[in-house]
Amino acid sequence: MAEVDKIIDQKNNNDFDVGELVNPVSEPPSTITLDTELERAIKENNQTIIIDIARNDSDIHVRMEAIKHIVDMSVLKDFAQNEPKPDIRLDAVRNITDDSILAEIAKNTLYSDVCSKAVELIDEELFLLDVVKNASYNSIRLKAVRNINDKLLLEDISKNTSSISVSLEALKKIRNMQI
Repeated sequence: MAEVDKIIDQKNNNDFDVGELVNPVSEPPSTITLDTELERAIKENNQTIIIDIARNDSDIHVRMEAIKHIVDMSVLKDFAQNEPKPDIRLDAVRNITDDSILAEIAKNTLYSDVCSKAVELIDEELFLLDVVKNASYNSIRLKAVRNINDKLLLEDISKNTSSISVSLEALKKIRNMQI
């Protein structure tokens, strides 16, 4: 930043060497400031600044780094469901640790890539059952049933789901368990 100021001062005084411009600063000053701002916010665990940077920084890489440091699951859920940039949506989902929120995302998000990632991350089979019964996309319901290993849950799915393909997938898993 000091080099830039020096060159500007020299230019204003008509006293600068064109050769000094051959090696310009590699990053725009705003990116350097925002990286430093993010680093400071992370050290201080200032969630307000981290969230602001995740929402508003012009550099997607800085935003993605900020997402990794957000601890509020509801904020991450909002990013996962409403962020226009796919990489940021997926990073938000990857940082959610609450199965109930992951199930909500899998059932109610417009972006199928986000729904799919949420299903992959759900550990508790009862939340997977909820996704099987209530997800908007049949492909997500199928993915959820494939992650269920409890025979009783699979029997329930095979008998009580409205989707033939999901019911058949549950029956196929039950049959494979018996072999």
